[in-house]
Amino acid sequence: MKKIVFIFLIFMHNLIYSEENYFIPIINDDTKLITRKEEFNMRSDQQIKKIFRDIFDLHFLTWKEEFKREINSNEKNYDAIDNYELDENKKIEDEKLNKSIEILKKIIKEKNSKLPYSEACFKLALFSYITKRTDAEASREILDNGLKVLTNSEDNKRLYVRMNLFAGDLALKSEKYQAAKKYFNNIINIKLESEEYREEIIRSYIGFGDAEFELFHFAEANISYKNALKFSKNFIGYSENKYALLIGEIKLRLIWSSYRNADYVLATEYAQDFSREKGRYNNLLPKIAIEDVIRVGALSLYERKDQNFYITLAQDKAAGDFAKKMIINSFYYYIAAGYSIDVEKYAAPIEKYFLSTRLFPDFIKARLVALNKLDNTNKYNEIAYYGTAFIAKDSIWKSRYLLTEMEEENRSAMIQNLSLQSGSYYYNLGVSTKSRSNFLKSAEIYHARILENFEGDLRGVLFQSYAQSLMMAGDYNLAWDASEESLKHPLDQNNLKISWFQLVNISRMQSEDVTSTDTIEFKKYEKAVDGFIAHFPADPQARLSLFECGKRAELLNDFENAKNRYEKILSSPPLYFKEQSQAEKDKVSLALANLYIKMGAKEKFISDAAGSLEKISSENKISDEINKVIIINNYKLALEHAINLKEKGELVNSAKFLELWSKNYKNNLNSSDGLLLSIHEFAFLQNWDHVQTLTEYFIETYPNDSKINEIIYWRARASDMLLQFSLAATLYDKSSFNDDKYPDLEKKIFALKRAYEIYSLIQLDENVPRIIEKIANLESKKNIDKNEVGLLELTAADKFLEQKKYLFANKIYKYLSLKNNISVYIKERATIGIYTSELYLSKNRNTSETKFDRYVSNLLNNNKTNNLSLLKLSNDAILALNSFDNEKFEMDNNKNFSEINLNNIKNMDISRNFTLKRLNYLSKYKNQESAMSHTSTLLGKMSLVISDSYSQLYKYKDKKDIYLVKSNQLQSDAKKYLYNALSISKNSSSDNLLLSSLLSRYSKRSFNVSPQADIQDHQKSMFILEYLPSSMGLVSQVSDSGGIK
Repeated sequence: MKKIVFIFLIFMHNLIYSEENYFIPIINDDTKLITRKEEFNMRSDQQIKKIFRDIFDLHFLTWKEEFKREINSNEKNYDAIDNYELDENKKIEDEKLNKSIEILKKIIKEKNSKLPYSEACFKLALFSYITKRTDAEASREILDNGLKVLTNSEDNKRLYVRMNLFAGDLALKSEKYQAAKKYFNNIINIKLESEEYREEIIRSYIGFGDAEFELFHFAEANISYKNALKFSKNFIGYSENKYALLIGEIKLRLIWSSYRNADYVLATEYAQDFSREKGRYNNLLPKIAIEDVIRVGALSLYERKDQNFYITLAQDKAAGDFAKKMIINSFYYYIAAGYSIDVEKYAAPIEKYFLSTRLFPDFIKARLVALNKLDNTNKYNEIAYYGTAFIAKDSIWKSRYLLTEMEEENRSAMIQNLSLQSGSYYYNLGVSTKSRSNFLKSAEIYHARILENFEGDLRGVLFQSYAQSLMMAGDYNLAWDASEESLKHPLDQNNLKISWFQLVNISRMQSEDVTSTDTIEFKKYEKAVDGFIAHFPADPQARLSLFECGKRAELLNDFENAKNRYEKILSSPPLYFKEQSQAEKDKVSLALANLYIKMGAKEKFISDAAGSLEKISSENKISDEINKVIIINNYKLALEHAINLKEKGELVNSAKFLELWSKNYKNNLNSSDGLLLSIHEFAFLQNWDHVQTLTEYFIETYPNDSKINEIIYWRARASDMLLQFSLAATLYDKSSFNDDKYPDLEKKIFALKRAYEIYSLIQLDENVPRIIEKIANLESKKNIDKNEVGLLELTAADKFLEQKKYLFANKIYKYLSLKNNISVYIKERATIGIYTSELYLSKNRNTSETKFDRYVSNLLNNNKTNNLSLLKLSNDAILALNSFDNEKFEMDNNKNFSEINLNNIKNMDISRNFTLKRLNYLSKYKNQESAMSHTSTLLGKMSLVISDSYSQLYKYKDKKDIYLVKSNQLQSDAKKYLYNALSISKNSSSDNLLLSSLLSRYSKRSFNVSPQADIQDHQKSMFILEYLPSSMGLVSQVSDSGGIK
């Protein structure tokens, strides 16, 4: 009986599972019509697939003898079949399944053999769980019963593996994770043949990893998934559809386990790898699972915070938009976590990789959310350009893609939310930076909104904003079209006025360079102005536009056109505000008056023009100021007539006309101007007598006129040309020592230079330094070379020094020394001047002279290259020092003429000692022959004079031997100094005469140079005594009164 039942079971199984390809999934992209019965079977199969997708999909070939199902991955259409056939089909299927389950239960109950028993347990658990007759735990209990009697051998290895695999999966379903690990580990530990059991091994690693994952052992789970991936790579090429799902499942688990294990670097790399292969899984993995990869990848990117990886991921073309979605989502995690400031840091470097993708609006949107959180308004509005103009309906970006309904809604919403604020931002930025590109961006943004045609938008106002941006960008044709378009839409009075004003401005810019009022551009401008004034006749801005149009017609010599527009304004109703209306009348009346003058001058009817001016003044209630202007215009007419005479060659008549006009219209505000022009003309004609007469008349008639100094200047010129030099110098001086604009700077400088020349000529030297200083001040205002001005100031200071006005000289020298951008030579000369003036000003000679000597020594030390300028400076400084010592010496020497006094001799010796020290440090330097010769000569002279003084002191006062010793010593020293001077002096030296005279005291010798008179302006009475030897005995005969006996 048992044998018959077993044979029957085999027959039934073969009958049910005989079709070979019954369990292979059909991947079909084409749709087809199906019956209601097929549709029912499909739904049933999809439900089973939903629960056991991993089992069925991974093991369809090895388990085909256990169950019969057709799996179809795509939805299908169906046609109508009667319900009766559907019900019959279901009954047949249920009856077959029930019979199979009853047979399996009988086999289990009998327990005849281990293998059939275990196999029956496996199939009963499988069928019962599929049909929901038992839950996961009950089905696993059936499997456990089968596994208890089943040993792992070659004969039953496949069944053993299947039962453990199914039991592990059921344990996972019932959340018995430790038990699941045991089942999967049983398979892993068998060391199965990888080729034969590759799917079972992979599935075991996956299941083991799932159990570890649910136990929060993420690192262990990750290792198990990696093992599964390692095995899968060996046979991935066998069937793309067959193993794509398998690989996808593993990689999903690797991403999640890496993320949960806080290994964000690995998680992002797995996510990038998945992104590259995402296309393989679109039809195999649930959409929610694929989208979860984006979420986990974004979280991992946020946690990783690696800018370089952001760049790597963004530029990965294989990863495509899927990876870019992860990047965008990661920005929102930064924002949610309070790190909005980091979004721009990561987004800016990768912007270029998003520009040509359909995700670019989402990329921009995320950045804008972050910037909004930071209240970074400027950057927000700057980037908003990409969320508006860049994605506009007519943009290149939009033309590349056929957007989904959601993408289109997002694009449109961004333009609606961002365009007004961003357009205003770029316009204001263009105003502040004068950048054309910013105005163009503003125009693009407004244009993007215009194209969307949002409900509730004031399209007329939008076109105004668009036109304004285009106008500021210089695209006047498009701006005109946009402004005209704004008039086609409903506008309130204020916006209507703005549109007309825009048209006026645009056309004014378009016609800016025209040369005639007959051009198309100017006609368009007139059309805009006429339209503006027609709609708003009493508006101040419209009237101003009409006035400007008239002025432009006047400039283009269309006087009749300009006259008509001016007269139209004067005939229009008054403006609302009285002051504004009066100002308009004054302005237009003045313009019309000037126009009449132009029209009259052009047509040679000056008298008619003057009559028109009187008419304007009488017919229009214009202000006193404008009446004054009309009076001024009469002066302009006089000038016009004088110019006409001059152009004809009647120069004298032109000058006389201006003179007569000025004398006839003394009350005219410009009468003095006319007289000054007349003086200019007579000066040009060289009629200096008449110039003198007119200047005297001017000074008498207009004594308080602002131009009085210029009249004095012309009076000085006339006196100068008439050889009245002394008066001319005084008048030149007087005309230029003021800060008035009359005469001008050139005349002032000329006057002062001429005064300087005359003062020098007539030997009024006391005025020269002051004049030179003033010239220097005026020259500095001309922005000429500062060295030239410095030399003038230096000359003035030197003149003050010559006149012994040491304080004035010292002040100028110090001012020069503090100046920047002048030559070193001038600065050093000023420094020498400071030290020289302080020699005379200082009460402490020792301090001032020591400082000066130290300065000279430093100057020589610094001149290691023997610079000629520095050599001259050092020589000038030494001569100044020697001159000072000589003056002091002579003062003390002169006191001895009245009475020989030891104190006077000691004071003389102080000067000699300073000179000696100077000679000592000079001897250290080369190329100082001139300075050393002069210093040695002076020192020799001083030594001889002091020697003679000691001799006289001994002879007439006190016969102390020490005086004779000093006298002899000094005479010997003098000889040494004088011969030293002789050895280094040159024939051209000015000291040679003195040197020869002094040396003659030691021996009879001819002069080294021909004697020449030393002419002095103020020769001292005892000057010649300095050169006479003491042997002549004259000094000894000096009486107490100082005379020669």
